[in-house]
Formats: sequence, structure tokens, C-alpha cells
Amino acid sequence: MKSVISIYKVTFDTARFRTLSLRPEEQSQHPDMLLNGRRLAATWVASKVYCPDPEKPAGDFYYLAPQTIVLRPRAYKLLNTTNYYYAEELPLDFPEERLVALNIMPNINCFDRSAAEFETDPSTGKITAITKYAFHPRRVIYMETTLFKIPEMDGVETFCHEGVRDRELGFRYRVEKSKLQGLQFEKVFEFPSSLLR
Repeated sequence: MKSVISIYKVTFDTARFRTLSLRPEEQSQHPDMLLNGRRLAATWVASKVYCPDPEKPAGDFYYLAPQTIVLRPRAYKLLNTTNYYYAEELPLDFPEERLVALNIMPNINCFDRSAAEFETDPSTGKITAITKYAFHPRRVIYMETTLFKIPEMDGVETFCHEGVRDRELGFRYRVEKSKLQGLQFEKVFEFPSSLLR
């Protein structure tokens, strides 16, 4: 069986698990909660958040719009090493427990526009949606951690790769092996590892 390197899009299981929202009084003070690798830790003030859907069970991750991964204590304990992610860990003001929002720092220019399919805004030319993903294999392998974003989506989408490093060091493997709940992984691209030789 040929060895392959896979890239997954990381999404949230919001149909089954609780989410977070900014408290109304916070929305004017924090109009931009897009965590896309811009360094924010030095000026960060913990945002007050609440759970708008408490009737659902809580997973190990919370979704916070527009696409922020928030770690609950168990997930933080199991994932808090540089093996699994490189990110600013930004605290949130939540009375029930300590929550950490991940500002994922690797924003890698690895998207292959020539092989992908996407929609753009006619007035700006910026990509608004990707319908078929493609990545430059040799740019993927130099990432120190498996979790990353791409500039084309301005940090709104999060990805992870698997097959470049030891499997045990992969973000998706660790999440699934530890039975952490709240995230979903959709395979969007793969390529044979032989391309890297």
C-alpha cells in the first residue's frame, strides 16, 4: 500500500455540541474575533462569552464564531504541547471553567490555485469559497506542527496534515485517540509521499 499524506479541513460538530458566543455587551468592544495568526497576545483582553445552546452536551472543544477553536480543560491538558499546535493561547472570560481560544500562527502559503477550484468576489478578486482544494506538497512538509491556516481564506478555515511526521504527533490522531469530542475532520486533499523524494 502506497504511503500518502492527507490534508483535513477542521470543522465543528455544532449540531451535537454546545457553542460559544460573545456576550452582547462585548460585541462592540470585540467586533473582530477573527484569529488568523496576527499576534494579539500582548494586547488581548479576555472576552466575555456564554453558551447560547446549554441544552446540548458540552464537547471538549467549543466553536466560537467565525471559526475559532476553543479548548476546554481536558482538551488543553491533552494537546498543550508544540507537537500538536503552534498558537497563541488567548484566555476567555467564562465563569464555569478556564477556556483558551487558539490563535493558530502558521498561516502557510501552500494553497495551489492552479489545481484548485474556488469562487471569488468580483469586486476584489478575493477568494470567498473553495469548492475543490489543492496544496503544494513540498510546502506542506516544512510545517513544524500539523495544524495550519492559509492566507487565501484569511484564517477562517483551519487544516491539519497527516503523514509527514510520526502519526502520534498529528493533531487529528491525538484528538481521535483521546476520544476528544466537538471537532470533525474532512479529508480535502492527499498526495503520495513519493512526491517529496
